[in-house]
Amino acid sequence: MPKIYTKTGDAGQTSHIDGSRISKSDPLIEAIGIIDESNASIGLARSLNPPPLYDNILEKIQKKLFIAGADAMNQTSNARFKKIETSDILQLEQWIDQLDQSLEPLTQFILPTGTPFVAHLHFSRTLIRKAERQLVALHPAISHTLQTYFNRLSDLLFILARHAQEKNNPNPSKPR
Repeated sequence: MPKIYTKTGDAGQTSHIDGSRISKSDPLIEAIGIIDESNASIGLARSLNPPPLYDNILEKIQKKLFIAGADAMNQTSNARFKKIETSDILQLEQWIDQLDQSLEPLTQFILPTGTPFVAHLHFSRTLIRKAERQLVALHPAISHTLQTYFNRLSDLLFILARHAQEKNNPNPSKPR
């Protein structure tokens, strides 16, 4: 088995998807790093053993975030790599609509707190928003579909957090 370290990044550069070298401080690498943070944050939420409804959705999101990172890096439209598609956005919207229909309408801002699982979802949402801002800053190199996916994903994480909180504590303004 090869060693985990390659030493190729010791000078502050990493490999671009096209094989070229790119600075680790490049805004594109920053965006991909935030996507990675988001994925790890969702993994942390999943480690709290949420009910299957939430865990199944979050697992699918984690897999899509790997694709999103490659999509952000693939600015040449290389067909070898998967991309975030409109159907992925529609899936997020379907989950949002299904979960939202069982929630009371929002009448006030809610604090991003609650059970440990809910708090982790809120934290993941903030990282997704951070990734979205970074991707928007890279426009037009980043596809509109990818930017939209992150916008919708933050909405889904918000709804998931509200849903999980209401199912465990019917008064979301007073977290446990």
